[in-house]
Amino acid sequence: MNDFSWLKKCSYNEYGYDNYNSKYKHRFLQQTEGKIEAEEKRMNRKFPGELRDFYLQIGAGSLCIFNHDNHDEIMQPEDVVNFILGVDYFEACSYRDEVDMNTTMVFFSLGDDVYFS
Repeated sequence: MNDFSWLKKCSYNEYGYDNYNSKYKHRFLQQTEGKIEAEEKRMNRKFPGELRDFYLQIGAGSLCIFNHDNHDEIMQPEDVVNFILGVDYFEACSYRDEVDMNTTMVFFSLGDDVYFS
């Protein structure tokens, strides 16, 4: 298992997410094993090990929240699956046409339909 404990101070549950400590430049919402498993079932495959470990140890959320030039977000598991399935916001995303959904998984959003996989 990968160790992301150095970011644990920036990880919040749903009740503390809006009351984060502003001295930290990152903010993540904790993810549960059940939520991750439900999304894996929905997309009919597993998240890559490192991403799954990050979700379980830290969560999903924003990097450098005080830098508003970019969105800089590790996407929620639900959004990753929505991207793969082409539903909700991602239905009209042109980047989906450029990615092989069988071999690639988008997990990071810079905003303005710019993603890392």
